[in-house]
Amino acid sequence: NVVAYLSGPMEADVAVRDLNNGTYECRFRATIAGLYNLDVLLDNNPVSGSPFFPEVVPSQTSVRRSYCRGGGILAASFVQPTSFKIFSYDEYGNRRKDGGDDWQ
Repeated sequence: NVVAYLSGPMEADVAVRDLNNGTYECRFRATIAGLYNLDVLLDNNPVSGSPFFPEVVPSQTSVRRSYCRGGGILAASFVQPTSFKIFSYDEYGNRRKDGGDDWQ
């Protein structure tokens, strides 16, 4: 009997499936980024290495959740440089901390 529990920035159910070949598949869906604690138990005893500490990172950038700030979104001229910042968030409201999005 294998069970798993996830705790951290949010709690989520962990589905455990016996693959009938000596292995099990554990699935969970966390929508809040952060460091989690994953306890996996076999017959009420922790499996080797448990607890595990998966880190959930933000998903891809959501245009609907992201926004801009700065003077450059209100006015600009040919002679004076201006700028603004784009604050990127994923669809669950997690702030993206890495770059690389292709904003056009």
